[in-house]
Amino acid sequence: MAKKKPAAKTKDELNCFVIIGFGMKTDYATGRTLNLDLTYQKLIKPAFDNVGIRCFRAIDVNVTGSIDKLMYKWIYHADFVVADLSTMNANVFYELGVRHAQRPKTTLIMAENELFKMLPFDLSHTIIYGYEHLGEEIAEKETQRFVGVLSDQLRKLVESPMEEDSPVFTYLPGMVAPQWADPKELIDELRTKLTEQAAADPGDIKDQSLAIVVERAEAAKNAGDYPTAIALFKTANDNDPKDIFLKQRLALVTYKSKEKDEDDEVAIAALKEAEKILEESCQLSISNDPETLGLGGAINKRLHERTGDIVYFEKSIDFYERGFYVKHDYYNGINAAFMYTLKANLVDNEFDAIVCYGRAKMIRQKVVEICLDLVGQEGFEKRGDCEWVYQTLAQAYLGMDQEDRVREILPKIEAFSKGSFDMTTFRDQNQKLIEAMEAFKRRYPVAGKSAASAETPEEPATAQSTAVTVTGPKKPEASHQPGGPISIGLGSHQDKPVKSIEVTCKVEFT
Repeated sequence: MAKKKPAAKTKDELNCFVIIGFGMKTDYATGRTLNLDLTYQKLIKPAFDNVGIRCFRAIDVNVTGSIDKLMYKWIYHADFVVADLSTMNANVFYELGVRHAQRPKTTLIMAENELFKMLPFDLSHTIIYGYEHLGEEIAEKETQRFVGVLSDQLRKLVESPMEEDSPVFTYLPGMVAPQWADPKELIDELRTKLTEQAAADPGDIKDQSLAIVVERAEAAKNAGDYPTAIALFKTANDNDPKDIFLKQRLALVTYKSKEKDEDDEVAIAALKEAEKILEESCQLSISNDPETLGLGGAINKRLHERTGDIVYFEKSIDFYERGFYVKHDYYNGINAAFMYTLKANLVDNEFDAIVCYGRAKMIRQKVVEICLDLVGQEGFEKRGDCEWVYQTLAQAYLGMDQEDRVREILPKIEAFSKGSFDMTTFRDQNQKLIEAMEAFKRRYPVAGKSAASAETPEEPATAQSTAVTVTGPKKPEASHQPGGPISIGLGSHQDKPVKSIEVTCKVEFT
């Protein structure tokens, strides 16, 4: 007797396991940091909601102990799997490989557009749905486009599964998919967990999924409730002890919690605890992660302000500058420039001071290019960091003595400002920069004037007001006719090529 074919599932019985990172993840190939929670919330989940299919991530299900056993069940049994390759997450690639080896169909791959420039060869002939990610935001227009594309594809797959999408089954014809137990028990277990979770007491952390714990921790951080944020991020780290994003967040709220404390010992202890978290969990001293380096720079900058210890100052510059070159981002860049300006006033050697001041200017020029490029991108005003881009651009211009440009940008900063606190912080930082620049110009007026006028050449001095002296092995005579050019006689050296000329200018008034 032939085995009875199981009845087809209805839409509300279908499920999708989403393989994706969470939180802010760094794309080490480009140095960019992407908010992958937005990818799930704005692009993936709305598409499945449109079709009436339940989708979930591993962090959406409250699991005690190891999640490995359940994860492999979901990879095998899920009616659909969506894998987001963005940031080249090694876990995502591995889990996608497991799915491709087990199921010939209904696996969808997606990635943000920059990844296509460095797509691994093994996936170069696989259909991948691309989308544009702005880092901390996804434009509304792109959200509507991608959700529409994914929804349409899901409807087609529900009505009639298309040809095999697994390269294993495509390139090895005759491959037979492995068989395993009826997934009904698994699906019932999953639904029970999600239902219990939805009905759980919001105040009871142990009954919440990792996603909800992190969401609540972020809300506490944004509200300035740092003790709550620390407790929640510690709980999240206990649930997922290897995730670098959670370590970075814990370090951030740890040093922020005592940032305004008047007791230096209390503030310094919190800063050192935060640095310890980054060193032990994120390898701060050798890291190339821009977020880790930015945090390291901020922590050591504050340690220097509290202690006056130059060691912290140097570490701050190292972290900020390394993060800037890895990522070419405005945040690390503008902070590195500020620290170099401060350093120009701390070093005793005039040459070193001028080099530091010039280094700050060079970094600011690059920061201006980065910010202007962002501002010129389509959909820039939909980004979540518009205010910070404009603030950074204004401070870069200020450090380059282009105050007219700063005045042009101020209305845009105010338009995007999220409150008086942001503007106060902006003005305070600018005042610190102005004071540092003025201090340098008082110490080295000629160098300060040259740096300030580098973008706009000065008018040349008139010949009538200039006397020239040339020094060398044998002092040649100089001649000058009023109203005419200055000429310098090289005497017995006139047949030799000139290697250098030292000129001293003296202006006299009648």
